[in-house]
Amino acid sequence: MFGSCAPKRQAAVPAPLAPKTVAALSSSIAEMWLLAGGSLAGVSADAFAAERGFALPGGVANLGGVFSPSAERLLDLKPDLVLLSRDIAAHRSLAKTLRAAHIPALLVKVETLDEYLSALRDFTGITGDAAAFERNGQRVREQADALLARLPADKGRKSALFFRAYSSGITAITGEHQVCAILSDIGVDVVGGGTAGGRTSALNVSVEHIIEANPDFIFAVFQGDEDKARASFAASFAAHPAWASLRAVRDGRFIVLPKALFHFKPNSRWAQAYEHLLRIVYPETYAAE
Repeated sequence: MFGSCAPKRQAAVPAPLAPKTVAALSSSIAEMWLLAGGSLAGVSADAFAAERGFALPGGVANLGGVFSPSAERLLDLKPDLVLLSRDIAAHRSLAKTLRAAHIPALLVKVETLDEYLSALRDFTGITGDAAAFERNGQRVREQADALLARLPADKGRKSALFFRAYSSGITAITGEHQVCAILSDIGVDVVGGGTAGGRTSALNVSVEHIIEANPDFIFAVFQGDEDKARASFAASFAAHPAWASLRAVRDGRFIVLPKALFHFKPNSRWAQAYEHLLRIVYPETYAAE
């Protein structure tokens, strides 16, 4: 109803049909490759973090930080396929190096459910595991469509500010981001800054900026050292005299979102991500059973 099980394909480069040595330079992309029935020889350091929630077999190489991968360690693997994020400049640069060395590289972009389905379709086309797309792609699309079909007919438009909080401050996010995409789909306008060329816009904001926007909802994800980020936020924003007077705060609509669904890509849990936000925005319709 709201989507298709045959999404627009990601722009892909030729890759071996059955690669034996695959590297993924982000934990979210690594998880997608595993969901597609693939195996991994090397991953970025974030894939080893306990909060990622998926196990890697012994012997998988640590290829360095997601934003600063080690080209030397990667090339030592002699990969026959490397999976990269199109949104990370270091990955785009590395893709050129790999292709010059005749190593297939796939640049992946996933900020929406349709983009996830497109990437998963490409991945399962390489692994040859059609059942994995049925299980982790088509079924997810159907579950999300079923949720969206229940949207109230007279829902109107609501507003929300979404920000990422660090120990050094907060940035409001608009444009191409998974949270913004879901909110838009469920009838919520994201405020907090403009977009540039349709790409993600991260805007440093102050309490005064939030007061001016005065949205119906405020959503946050705490990043980096989460304890320090929470302490910094409590001292600078939550302690501001005007914070408690904000409509969203006063009405209990300041919500901290779980990183598993809204910082990392939800992948096979896209329907859960939709449901999580739908229950917050439309509690009467989507009350937990």
